[in-house]
Amino acid sequence: MRRAVPLDKVAASCYPVGKFHWNLQGIKVNFLAAASGYIGSLLLVAGATLVCEFIRPHLIPTNMVMVYQLAVVIAAVKLGLRPAIATAFFAVLAFDFFFVPPRLTFSVTDKEYLVTFSGFFIVGVIISSLVAKVREQSLERERLSEQAEKARILQVQENLERALLNSISHDLRTPLVSIKGALSALKDKGNRLSGEARQELLDTASDEAERLNRFVGNLLDMTRLEAGAMRLKIEPSDVQELIGCALSAMESRLGDRSISVLLPPGLTVVPLDMVLMTQVLVNLLDNANKYAPAGSAIEIQASVTSDWLTLTVADRGPGAPEPELPHIFDKFYHIQVPEKAGGTGLGLSICRGIVEAHGGRITARNRAGGGLVVETLLPVAVRSEEV
Repeated sequence: MRRAVPLDKVAASCYPVGKFHWNLQGIKVNFLAAASGYIGSLLLVAGATLVCEFIRPHLIPTNMVMVYQLAVVIAAVKLGLRPAIATAFFAVLAFDFFFVPPRLTFSVTDKEYLVTFSGFFIVGVIISSLVAKVREQSLERERLSEQAEKARILQVQENLERALLNSISHDLRTPLVSIKGALSALKDKGNRLSGEARQELLDTASDEAERLNRFVGNLLDMTRLEAGAMRLKIEPSDVQELIGCALSAMESRLGDRSISVLLPPGLTVVPLDMVLMTQVLVNLLDNANKYAPAGSAIEIQASVTSDWLTLTVADRGPGAPEPELPHIFDKFYHIQVPEKAGGTGLGLSICRGIVEAHGGRITARNRAGGGLVVETLLPVAVRSEEV
């Protein structure tokens, strides 16, 4: 028993409608492109004819051929080979019709003009071919140059990604190796070690574990920032309390380093996310602590105007080379001096992300007499909503 099949299904199975429609679209696009080229040819010939009409009283007809030849060259450069040949053909017709006696007819009384027409058309075709060939070679060189540039950029990106992966791997592996070495020494030789040696190993393991924790925390914070998943909880906050929280978190790392805090009297509360801005100050203090020489002071200063809260952290380290200043807030960027100062290259980048999320800005400049000043500006307009 045969089953009836709807005609639309038969048609769909016999004719790939989507592909057929795509082919029609491609033909339409090609037709429009070709048509625009030939329309351009007609416009060029019309323009050349107008020019020749203006200069006709001053020249004999054969000299007007050069104007049409110029139109052919322009067509070859701008439109391509076929429109240029069409321009040469239309130019011969226009020259014959408008300027060869008898005018406004295609008849020719002087048969020598037939040689002119033939030579004009042949020269036009040759010029079109040569110019079109040069144009194609130029376009090919441009394509090759673009491909080479893309290949170079991809190679640079691959090298950068490889360097970043090596840096991250090193920053993860180094504290892990130190922790493993300290714990192995305690496990294998713990009974034979003095109390001082055991404490030193425990301190090393603790410091490296804290370093690893900061690194992983920075990676997570950067991931949240780039994914737009970090939400601010804006509420009126005491600037003095903000600075105190940051100094408390940095107490073990600062050791006996002198910290100078300069706050104006009557400093009012400002709207900010206390937790995230504490992290900003901690990162700035940690950066200053790494680069400033031992025994030098770190200075924290705050001031408030009607529009902005300004927080600055200044040190007496070597500062940064002037060409590198615009890049110190970039992700994974390291200043090479001093070489002993390590880090992930994420701390200042996270600072910029948090500050900009507050609607503020952060900048750095070298300090007179040596050192670096990092200035943070936060708007003091009340923002009660979470962003």
